[in-house]
Amino acid sequence: MNITLEMIMTSFHRKNSPYFDAVFPEFIAHEFPKQLHKVRNIPLSGIHLLPKQTKNCAEGFLYITDKYEPKRFQEISETIPVICFSKTNGITIDTSDTQHVVLADIDMDFSAIFNDLQECYREFVDWGKKLDFAVFGDASFQELLDIAETMLDALVLIYDPALKLLAYTKKYENLDNKLFQKVRKNGYMDADMIKRFEAEHVFEELNESNRYLGSADDYREHNDNVRTININNELAVYCVLLYTNKQAPTYTDALYQVLCDTIYHLLSKQHSTFKKDRSVTDYFLMDLLDNPDTPVEQIKERLYYNDLDYEGNYVLMTIHSDIQKKSSEKYFIQILRNNLINCRVFSYKQNVVILYHLPQSELKKYKKQIRQRLQPILENTINNNLLIFSSRPFSNIGQFAAAYAQAESIPAIFETYAVEDTLDPVKKEWDSSALITDRSGNGYYFYEDYSLSDLFLKNAAQNPIYNYCVPFLLELTKQDTKKSRQLLEILYEYLKNDRKLTIVAEKLDMHRNNVLYHVQQISENYDVDLEDYETRLKLLLSFELLKLVK
Repeated sequence: MNITLEMIMTSFHRKNSPYFDAVFPEFIAHEFPKQLHKVRNIPLSGIHLLPKQTKNCAEGFLYITDKYEPKRFQEISETIPVICFSKTNGITIDTSDTQHVVLADIDMDFSAIFNDLQECYREFVDWGKKLDFAVFGDASFQELLDIAETMLDALVLIYDPALKLLAYTKKYENLDNKLFQKVRKNGYMDADMIKRFEAEHVFEELNESNRYLGSADDYREHNDNVRTININNELAVYCVLLYTNKQAPTYTDALYQVLCDTIYHLLSKQHSTFKKDRSVTDYFLMDLLDNPDTPVEQIKERLYYNDLDYEGNYVLMTIHSDIQKKSSEKYFIQILRNNLINCRVFSYKQNVVILYHLPQSELKKYKKQIRQRLQPILENTINNNLLIFSSRPFSNIGQFAAAYAQAESIPAIFETYAVEDTLDPVKKEWDSSALITDRSGNGYYFYEDYSLSDLFLKNAAQNPIYNYCVPFLLELTKQDTKKSRQLLEILYEYLKNDRKLTIVAEKLDMHRNNVLYHVQQISENYDVDLEDYETRLKLLLSFELLKLVK
């Protein structure tokens, strides 16, 4: 981290303003002493007492003394800053010949001055070390900002390209500022606002005296600044600075630049794994899973920065496996990404999530499409007990979280109505391995196949499934005689085939008139109006429920 003269002197001024303001009134007006303008931004390596032999003065250091000796000062290079803390007792001294030397008539013990300046320098050094260590430890943006705010007395907001609020300066939570409170409440920044940031960078320019020019818009009551920290045009983070403190903007900018440089180093360090596993779009989708109630308008606005369309034919799949090592999981995800073009694949909560984009022509037969695409990819990794749970097709990204809930609910649904087949006789616990062989025998499980059971069996203990069935069907089922089973079969085929007697007769190997006779008997004996559409629908639903439990 580059520590400059302005950083040291501004920090020193903050600690000793009662003494310092009388000497340098420029600091009160947020200006740096003009005598030191040429050297204000030169990086310093330390602070030394001025040596007797001025030829020993080295560039990159600040030198201080308590004796005003113009001839000696003239021997020192103009690129080396010197501050003379000497009491003049009201005598005016001409320092025009030594522009890089500042005479400070301050009523303060010189040893205390030297110690305070050294302390200011050490604080910046320690601050830089903390930031460097945070980068080394792959810290979060909030951790970096928490460290930065100990020195950077200003409000900073950090966003990803999807406009999600990643971090903000906590000590300003009660600040009465429209922009800050709005983005804190929403958790993201308006796309139009970011566009203005990108176009203008600094909204209100400063004149030569660091005075604000221009007027604030509806969101801001002060000057704003933004930095777009970009890594190879693949990763980007927005850092928005709101000037809320009383320090000079140039000083605040210097510390803000230190923070931005630190974030850049963190992104650079994480770049290779970030590119593979945590793209901006993947972060956006994971945020939708973490916040399922995200408003539709917010989703659409954030999609502006992602390679996704809001509308489309999508299916979400979650893959559960025995893969334990992260390196193996990353390799598996990379295989899927290489083979599933136009799909998003990422790790979430120890499982792999796939956002699968379906062509319109494949929408009606999406199950077959998914099996055909995935089977060649998974055939070499099936020994990891891969289980693929698929949602129903959905039409927009706003339904992404609901689709994930569908896919993840399939094991619980299966457990509900297949308890007898999946109980471990020893442990008396449900054995998830029973899911490996489903109807297709391929390890694929589609929510659509189990949706009725989810509807009727979720609260089976409080509301037994039989409560939903038409009573006379339960009566025939309970009789369990040859005649009752025959009547159930005839009625089911009659309803399933839309009351087409000829087709029903062929399927049951009966005469058409015989089918009609039995149907009429059911209608008369059990007072059922089979001409009514709603009655027939209830009967069909009852049959589906009976199929689930029988």
